[in-house]
Amino acid sequence: MSDTGTTESSTSSIIELNVNGLLSVYRNSLHSSCNGQKFKISGHYIDSKRGKGGYYYDKLKDTDSQEFITLFLTEKQKRILTNGEYYDFIGRIEITKTIWNSSLNILFVPDTFKKSKEEIQLIPESKYNLIRERYDRGLVNVEALFFEQLYRKEQPKLLFLTGATSIIVNDFYNQLEDKDYYDIEIRRINLSSKTPYFELLDTLEYEKYCAIAIVRGGGSGLEIFNEEDLCKKFLETNIPIITAIGHQEDQTLLEKVADIGYATPSAFGTALQKLVDKDRAIKNGQDNLKHVIVKNKELHKDEIQQKMKVFKAEKEILSQRITQLTKILIGCIVFMILSFLIIYFLK
Repeated sequence: MSDTGTTESSTSSIIELNVNGLLSVYRNSLHSSCNGQKFKISGHYIDSKRGKGGYYYDKLKDTDSQEFITLFLTEKQKRILTNGEYYDFIGRIEITKTIWNSSLNILFVPDTFKKSKEEIQLIPESKYNLIRERYDRGLVNVEALFFEQLYRKEQPKLLFLTGATSIIVNDFYNQLEDKDYYDIEIRRINLSSKTPYFELLDTLEYEKYCAIAIVRGGGSGLEIFNEEDLCKKFLETNIPIITAIGHQEDQTLLEKVADIGYATPSAFGTALQKLVDKDRAIKNGQDNLKHVIVKNKELHKDEIQQKMKVFKAEKEILSQRITQLTKILIGCIVFMILSFLIIYFLK
């Protein structure tokens, strides 16, 4: 029996994937050879507090890649789940398409689920508790935050931390063509020592920034980002944390507790550029709509003016006709009066 109280499905026809693998299957298409299959997906449950009519749209977050999918839950299922816990879900996929921007929405509809000890076994309990505490506090939707500011024609202010001699800034900017849409302050520090981080975070004016990004390439020296006291220090800032550390196979504790993580600096730059493209597309659509509205108003204005001219001409003709008829009527009345007088006096 699962935590939902239902009998778990036979595992013979179940495809086991992580969140990132499932997204790869359906990322660019409504159709897949896996359509109709049952999936077993594992990850951290995140309570998004989004619901309507007894159904809820929460998240299942991949531990390594920071990717997530949307869980479509009943009220009964949601009551059983604990925010931040690691679960195994078995269920099916539903794909929808957003009309206005043609994006694909992937919903995972679980039939059964149960708590998994696998994630606890992978990392020490203290680090697991740190991740759990982070999820309990809630994650900031950093991309939504940036997009909202872009839409208001503001520049998101970002503190970009990278190595003293790092060249990955070029990789980042190669993907971010419209960098002027952002106010990016690059700070170069020694990424291999904790001291520069602590000194910086102790003196930083947090209110100036929307988020802090820690960006570096892969390779050796990533173990510093697994230091618990450093991760706690970042979390104590109460400012959204972004990571773009290493290559896809390099995963650290800091990435696990960050609000959002990108596999590489290039992926980070690509994500920011997509937000600019999305903002531009929406505003272009709005401008086109305004143009159509203005054009229609001008056409209607010309049509109304033309009809007014016709109305005035017809009014003038009618006025002249009324004048003519009035003269004829007066003439008839005068003739009748004169005729009456002539007949009266002749008698």
